[in-house]
Amino acid sequence: MLQLPLVQFLRSDAGEIIKLIGILSTVLISIIVLIITVKSFRSRTYTNQITSLKAKYIEDLRQHLAEYLSLALECNKAIFNEKYRSMSEKHQLLKDLDHKYALITLFLNNRNPIDRKLYDYIQEIRLAAITQKGNGWKIEDTIQQLVNYGQQVLLLEWKNLKKDARYGSIRQYKINNIKEDFVASTIDNHN
Repeated sequence: MLQLPLVQFLRSDAGEIIKLIGILSTVLISIIVLIITVKSFRSRTYTNQITSLKAKYIEDLRQHLAEYLSLALECNKAIFNEKYRSMSEKHQLLKDLDHKYALITLFLNNRNPIDRKLYDYIQEIRLAAITQKGNGWKIEDTIQQLVNYGQQVLLLEWKNLKKDARYGSIRQYKINNIKEDFVASTIDNHN
């Protein structure tokens, strides 16, 4: 039988060495691909978990802010309308307002200018809730300011969350640029 030159070469000593190199290369490439796949899977799983926790954080903060605003209005009505609530109900409302205030402040980072401004608004609402309207405080106006600002803050967080989910992560300098742009456009303009 006539053998092809390639078959003859593969049966030779040099051919055996090349087959061995090919097998070892295939094993090495398979190991590298497996390591990259495992790292990528771990990174994606971590990103998914963080993204899920951030989404829960945004939703929880939104819920607590809404409850806080509702409590502030109720406190304001109860304190200045003697027939609206009993004394024990008024005390309970104030206690609930303080509890919600503390809870929201625990969500915020006091080193972040965006969160500090949000903190200033919730503190202002806390004072407006227990202060009479006649002295210049208008709780409805203060609440509207917090709602407007809160919508912008939560939208910023949502945009960052979407970028994290889409790209697996967002570079820290991009987060800082987004926040700096936000601070420049909202905080400085509202002071």
